[in-house]
Formats: sequence, C-alpha cells, structure tokens
Amino acid sequence: MRHRSLLGMLAVLFFLSGLPARATAAKPTDVVITSAVVSPDGTTLFVTGRNFGSAPSVTIGGVLVGGVTVNPDGTALTGLMPFTEPGTYVLVVSRGVNNEASMSVAVGAVGPQGPAGPQGDPGPAGPAGPAGPQGDRGATGDPGPKGDKGDPGPMGPMGPAGPQGPAGPAGRDGIGFKHVVATGKVWSGFPGYWDMRDLYTVSADFPSAGTAYVQVVGTCFGPANASHQFSLSTQQDSFDWAGANSHVRLDAAGQGSLSVAHAFPVAAAGPQTFHVVTYMSEGPAGGPFQTTCHTTATVFFAVTNLP
Repeated sequence: MRHRSLLGMLAVLFFLSGLPARATAAKPTDVVITSAVVSPDGTTLFVTGRNFGSAPSVTIGGVLVGGVTVNPDGTALTGLMPFTEPGTYVLVVSRGVNNEASMSVAVGAVGPQGPAGPQGDPGPAGPAGPAGPQGDRGATGDPGPKGDKGDPGPMGPMGPAGPQGPAGPAGRDGIGFKHVVATGKVWSGFPGYWDMRDLYTVSADFPSAGTAYVQVVGTCFGPANASHQFSLSTQQDSFDWAGANSHVRLDAAGQGSLSVAHAFPVAAAGPQTFHVVTYMSEGPAGGPFQTTCHTTATVFFAVTNLP
C-alpha cells in the first residue's frame, strides 16, 4: 500500500500542454486530452477530452493507472493515482497503435508566492491618433498669480462596508458533485450469494429531481484467487442482478481492482442513499473470510434525465 501521511501538506498542480503529442492533423476519431485534475486526497485521477473509447490504456510516468472507468460517451475517465511524489511526468491515454494523446504533468507541493520582479522597460510609443475637430476659441482671461504647491493631505479613513445585496436567482440547469473516500472498509463472510451485504453506503442531498450518476473505483485485498461480486443499489443488502454490478477476481497475491458505476433516477429534492453491496462468489473452503477494500466514490447529479 502507498503511504499518504503527507497528503494534508501536499497540493497537486497540473501544467497541461494543451495539445496531443502527434504533429499530424487531428482526425475526428483521434484521442484528445483537454484537462486533468486529482482528487483533494491525491488518490484519484480525473481526465477529460474525447474519443477515449470504453477501455483505454492510461499511464502516468510510465506506470499503468489502475481502476480506469470511462463515461458512456468517452469524454471523461477516472483512475487510481499510482503515486504523489513531486516531479514532472507524462500522462498518456491510448486506444491502440497510432491513436494516443499525451500531456506533461507536474506534481509537487505549492510553495509561497515569490517577490515581485523588477518593472520592465516601457514599450514603444503607439502611433499618433487622428486630430480631433477644432473647438471654438474662448476669450482670453487675465493671468492669475502662481500659487505655492501644497502638501498632500492625509489619507481619509476607510468607509463602512455597504449592505449585502440580494441573492441572485437559482440557476436552471447544473451538475452537482460529491466525493467520498472509503478507506479500509472490510467485508467478512462465507463464499456464496446468500451471504451478500453492504460494504458501505454513499449519501447525497439533491436540490431537485434529475439523475444521479454514482461511480466507485478502488483496490481490494483478501484470500488469494477468490472472486467477489460488487453492485450499486438503492436498497440495503440488496444486490442489483440486472444492472450495476462488477466482478473482481483477486490474484495470487490476494489483490484486485474494483470499478462499478450506475445512473439512478432522482424523483424529488432531498437526501438519497446508495449502497455498495458485495459477496464472495468463489473462495477457499471454510471461512469466514475477510476482504478489505480501499475505494473512492463519486456522485454526479444532473437536473436533466440521463439515458
């Protein structure tokens, strides 16, 4: 497991090149990266662009990014950040040979603002503007005596703050975002679908009716070569056999990646809870066994009804 004891003191900065690495003219099907951000705790990578496909290969600094999930139209993906050590790395999203995009990424702590640099040289004078129309000639006045230059007056006191303005109207459409980190959630049980139960729950308070898109990614540890089924549901300890489910088989070291996502209708404004449900579908004889999952859950909300 990666140590993240310094995450509270680190900020992650991304400087994006803004263009794919290929020098040839872009095709409508070319992979394009437009932005990348990392979750506040540094565990999850978020990338936007287009033409990602359903299962792209994603690397950063030459290390494969695990737990990659892509939205239905191939314009956004998430994955698990493999490290947070300061440095500059290359982010690559690939759909195969001759169809990939890359960006330079700088990861490091944010330092204090440096002192202002010296003032630059003045630029060249601009061209003279056209002459304005000649005004009427005024009467010549008597010259007055030249007065002495006065001293500058003291700065006046700061005036009181003005009253707070009225709140603006609520926007019609928008997308909400809720980020939840569930670290070290433990499932304990025997192999078999009859022993399914909640791993944990994710709650969100929605402003109106619409659609909630729930996405869970992470890594699980348990008995070697065991298999788990995961699903998202609106009912406690209830597995969604027809829709939002994912199969995870642990390797010989007892480790595997989890990725499951599903869209749920939101009938009205108010709170709603989503359940991450799991059971061990295949495992060694005996039991009970424990499986520990380190996951990140994200809830997106759209006022409109998504397909």
